Amino acid sequence: MLLERDYFVCQVSFPKLLILEKEEPLAFHEKIRKTFMNYKKNEESSTEINLNAENYGDNNKVVNRKYEFYNEDKQIHINLRSDSIALFCKNEISNEEFNGLLKNILEILWAIYEIPFSNRVGVRSTYYEKLELISESEGYGPPKKVSRNILGFFPIEMEHKVAANRFIQELVKDDQVTRVITGLGYLNKEPAFVIDIDTFSLNEKKTIEEIIECKNQHTTNTDYILDLLVEG
Repeated sequence: MLLERDYFVCQVSFPKLLILEKEEPLAFHEKIRKTFMNYKKNEESSTEINLNAENYGDNNKVVNRKYEFYNEDKQIHINLRSDSIALFCKNEISNEEFNGLLKNILEILWAIYEIPFSNRVGVRSTYYEKLELISESEGYGPPKKVSRNILGFFPIEMEHKVAANRFIQELVKDDQVTRVITGLGYLNKEPAFVIDIDTFSLNEKKTIEEIIECKNQHTTNTDYILDLLVEG
């Protein structure tokens, strides 16, 4: 891999489980505790706008619960909501190992809550190349590993900071959508050229085997796009 990977995530969506908006997923955590021993619950508040309301106070406040489970070194974690589950990975593990973890947590979740199907499967990953400071007067140099065809869109300010430029492309083929965001920014407070690839499909998947196969297709698509954007 020519570029460093910041993270890789696969998110699987399903019909909303109202019970997860009221009760914590204790049975689920008990099943995965051996690998994901750390647990944290977060609540995010938002306002549901009522267009017929006479004043702002009549709008509905919505509380969205998010349950997070981490492995020992917190490099792999699960994000569970009432309508989706996502598996995040920050370290480099094989595709087979990732698929094994994903298959295991899906089988557990499906069995506990009797989920009938998935209505969205997505894969997202972020890659980056750190920029080198040429000198105090010249600022940062351009990335060396990214295709020159892409770099034409991103002039770098010759100062001590990086221009916040982004270039977004969306590709649609059959039921698959791929969004590619490339540009300059900061990663861990350091200037970097970032490539963010988000691939997802919206058709129903009734079995876990179909979900894994779909995830593998998205991963292959991500690798193909990354090869186009990076110098060989």
